Amino acid sequence: VIVEISEIHVRIEDTYGDSKIPCAMGFTLEDLSMSTVADTLAATFQVGGFDEKLRKLVKLERMGAYADFGSESISAGVPNGWASISHDDFVRRMSSVFSMRGQTSLARSKALVAPESYIFGPIQGNAMYVRRGQNDIESKSPMHQLQVNMDAIRINIRLSQLKVFWALNTRIKLSRIRHEYVFLRPKVTVMDDSLASWKFAI
Repeated sequence: VIVEISEIHVRIEDTYGDSKIPCAMGFTLEDLSMSTVADTLAATFQVGGFDEKLRKLVKLERMGAYADFGSESISAGVPNGWASISHDDFVRRMSSVFSMRGQTSLARSKALVAPESYIFGPIQGNAMYVRRGQNDIESKSPMHQLQVNMDAIRINIRLSQLKVFWALNTRIKLSRIRHEYVFLRPKVTVMDDSLASWKFAI
């Protein structure tokens, strides 16, 4: 059994502060695969169920989370922005993070926006899961074994990112407070019932 997931890029864009500074946060995963392997680590197919020894190999390539503040939007340079960007152009720009690995920012095209400031990763590694077969009753090895090998895990937060995260946290707290009293908001405009609006404001 082989399962493969590749080139996943999730990105959220917005503006920050009174100056409407563009910001983007996202998650990237270049490749994730899981396969059943033999002793030689070559892919194999097993039909023996729990009677056979089972090995699962998982490989992870470049998974990370980023937060860019001041970066251009994915729709930058497109007439009318998000309203007119085509599906193919959108996919090409979102996928550029995988095709431009190793290139410097100066070498990148302005039409291909890629993450600049990773908070977590990108990391890569592999894991091996081994389940002992039920027929192997004389073995002293554990029924289940898991070995994980990961490259250096890097967490990096800049001061500018920390400021934005703090501001977002403050806004979320205020929204929760307002949510408790939203049912008191008048269903009519101020012009229709000014007294009710004043009561709500107080």
